[in-house]
Amino acid sequence: MKDSPIKKGLDAAIGKEQWMDDELIRRMVKQRNNNHSKKKSKVSWFFLPLFVLVFLCFGVLTFSQIFDKQETIESLPADLSDNYGNLYKTIVVTTNLEEVADAFINYLTCIEQGDINQLKAYSFYENEEDLKQIVNMYKGVDFSSIKIESIIPSRAEPSYEVKIVTHNLAKPEMKFIHSIHINFYDESSVDTYEQVLEKWSTFEPFIAQKEVFLRYSDLLLGSFNEVEKQETDISKIVATQNLRDDIELQLLKKEDTVVAQLVKGEMIVDLGRVSFFHLVDDVLQDVQIQIQDQQIGPLTLLGLVGTIQEGFTYIFYDEKHMEFKGFHLVGIPTFIDINQDGINEILLETEEKGETSIMVLSYEEPNFKVTNINNAFKQNDYVNEEINTTLKSRNIHMFYKNTKGTQEFIYQLKGLESLQLVE
Repeated sequence: MKDSPIKKGLDAAIGKEQWMDDELIRRMVKQRNNNHSKKKSKVSWFFLPLFVLVFLCFGVLTFSQIFDKQETIESLPADLSDNYGNLYKTIVVTTNLEEVADAFINYLTCIEQGDINQLKAYSFYENEEDLKQIVNMYKGVDFSSIKIESIIPSRAEPSYEVKIVTHNLAKPEMKFIHSIHINFYDESSVDTYEQVLEKWSTFEPFIAQKEVFLRYSDLLLGSFNEVEKQETDISKIVATQNLRDDIELQLLKKEDTVVAQLVKGEMIVDLGRVSFFHLVDDVLQDVQIQIQDQQIGPLTLLGLVGTIQEGFTYIFYDEKHMEFKGFHLVGIPTFIDINQDGINEILLETEEKGETSIMVLSYEEPNFKVTNINNAFKQNDYVNEEINTTLKSRNIHMFYKNTKGTQEFIYQLKGLESLQLVE
């Protein structure tokens, strides 16, 4: 290979000197970089006009859409208040449907004016009773404060859920949220729907009032019937208890119930049924007899008889008129002289449908006054809230639960008229 004709030919062509020196390499690299830069520059300048054209077209299209929508919402229906005008604009911008905005505003206007007949034209409901319930739901609502929290389009149907936030005139410091559904069938067929008696939800944490006033109603004391004395079948007596030396309480089996009677000398007084189904093999179950001997005004509370589940019969004796009186209430009693007048009030802790509450009973001759403390805290029948109250060391603990969670507040009874917040 060394002396071959090919090798000799190559050596003659190349020569003996090095032809690819450092200078040649630098010139070749520089030339290549210059060519690449020119090529890149030519490509960039070629596409620049295209980019500018696309950007201008997009800007013109976007501006046109914004202008068209703005032109639409600026031509508002006549006689709209500022707030209704804002609501109208919000709906049109979101749905791009004036018909939906019209239905919503007209619906609220009819409710605000209490116009049942006109409301039929915009509501899903046609029955007058349903429409009256809808109007009642908005009693106390500050219509000028209504704002739209969100508008959610339905996937299944051509409808929109409009969540509104508003203030109640009675509680201006609080906000409430509620849903209204607008069904859009076509340009000429739109109606508005919300569930009758659906409760409003509080939108912000509950703000506890420093003083809450109590509202009382009458609780009548009934007179128990005196019955003709006759021999009692001893086999039917399942329990006896002396409420006082001269007054005996007897519990008797009567078919599948337990009845009670009082015996005072020659007098027998029928207290009526005490409980259902609390006899097992003729043995009394769960029925309690509590001896009290509490002086409440001119009356003596002798005791209670009944069950925690079904309530207790309160047995009073009027010494002056020599008659037995009473009432039947559910709850476990505590006796406290709230207003320091020497006469005990009765505080009942009750539980019904998972809600605990406290009732205050105060004697006001010739009857009792009663109030449920939970009702003093409630906004109104259309607010979705859960209130529980319990009694701890003469203090009222109030637990308020809504969409924001559960809050606890402690109140003290300020006489019989109100509750004072403990801060």
